[in-house]
Amino acid sequence: MKFNYLKQLSTYQKNSLVAMITIIILIKMSPLVNFVTHYYTIFFHELGHTIAAWMLGSMAIPTFNTVSGGGATYQIGRPFILALINFIFVISILLAIKNRSKKTNSKKLMMFFVIYCLIFFSSLREIIITSMGIGGELIFSFIFTWYALFKLQTKYDGKGIFYLFLALILLINSVFFATSLIFNEVAIQRYINHDGITNDLVKLTQSTGLSISFYSWMVLFIAFFGFLKILKINKIQPPSKQKIKKIIKNHFQFSLRKGQEFIEKFKNSKH
Repeated sequence: MKFNYLKQLSTYQKNSLVAMITIIILIKMSPLVNFVTHYYTIFFHELGHTIAAWMLGSMAIPTFNTVSGGGATYQIGRPFILALINFIFVISILLAIKNRSKKTNSKKLMMFFVIYCLIFFSSLREIIITSMGIGGELIFSFIFTWYALFKLQTKYDGKGIFYLFLALILLINSVFFATSLIFNEVAIQRYINHDGITNDLVKLTQSTGLSISFYSWMVLFIAFFGFLKILKINKIQPPSKQKIKKIIKNHFQFSLRKGQEFIEKFKNSKH
């Protein structure tokens, strides 16, 4: 594998990356500022759990826990109607993608649908929801990095630098966390015995039998290769807010139309 992605970056992008990484590492030496960035990371961590839970049919609410120094996402329940709506929503997304893009590979969409069903109707659902804590941190860091690097292609852009700062806080905090659980025995014991709270990687270990070290290495692997992938696509423009709104609007209209067609067919079949 050729690690030549840095050569594709402009001087503005390289300088911004070096400056932000340096600043964030220095910030982590300041207990007060590090405390703030810690809770910033927790916000996206719990948001990752919450989004995954809702997409898999569960009602979930993220919260902060200042006593334990972390957060928690409470799953209230999984009402049948909510699970059904979410399931239909995901199916309609796949149909919309297939309907609008001639380049879309039907086999890949079918594979995604099969995997989604496998997760939705099995105990894998809880494993995915649990994994999407630190997974959420990484995904949001990749999205922010992509947006920031695109803005920084040809000039120093204030908004781009700000988003790069936010992105790298998430990424570096995730990397530091995973590294500590591999090489720091004290951190591992503190994580396992956390005031009666069962943390995410401990839950995953109990569910799958795989070690905390395995999951920590997986986090580092995803962080490293995910970041390299973002560096590779930095010249591709992320979708704008207007485009995202248009996609959501079109998808809603498409889903509504398909729903009406289904209802009509169902009524006609009764006659």
